[in-house]
Amino acid sequence: MKPRKILKKISVLGAGMLLLACADVARQTDTHQGPDADSAYNQGRAHHLAGRYDEAVQAYRAALAADPLHVRARNALAAAFARQGDYAQAIPIWRALTADATLSSGPANAYLFANLGYAYLLGGDYQQAVVALEKACLLDPLNHRAWQNLGETLRRLGQDERADMMFRQASALREHDFRSDYAAAGGSAVAAIQVAVEAPRP
Repeated sequence: MKPRKILKKISVLGAGMLLLACADVARQTDTHQGPDADSAYNQGRAHHLAGRYDEAVQAYRAALAADPLHVRARNALAAAFARQGDYAQAIPIWRALTADATLSSGPANAYLFANLGYAYLLGGDYQQAVVALEKACLLDPLNHRAWQNLGETLRRLGQDERADMMFRQASALREHDFRSDYAAAGGSAVAAIQVAVEAPRP
């Protein structure tokens, strides 16, 4: 039990930075954002990265007061709550952000499902974590973090065989630039995914 408790503590410590980073890795166009909202969001991000989470929350809320549809501010607000272990406030925000997303949305929305799934994982709701993380992997099959977190969730559910497959895929994606292969192959991700699954265990 001790190693799992330690692992969980480490995961919580790293959650805020990982979740916040996802918003900038896969930015989504905010069609309704204005300069005031952007300014408040940027202030919140500065506070967030400095570990001043209460100030970050206030700034993100100011951004949302100026523009309630500011996707990055909503995602960052949820990330700030999650960083403090307040999944009860973080999860509904991500649920709302992903409510209208479909598999045709593509990678642009994948990070939102990945964040939602990670929050469920850290909060101990493993069944919901699997659902969200599977969607994240389908939307962006080349994101190794989503596969890794899906594997960890399955491991905690006792599904070790499936978990090992996810870990193998995450490892293969970390070690090889499948995104370059994906582009060179003309945009077909199927071959890259198959190779990742069949990659030898390190």
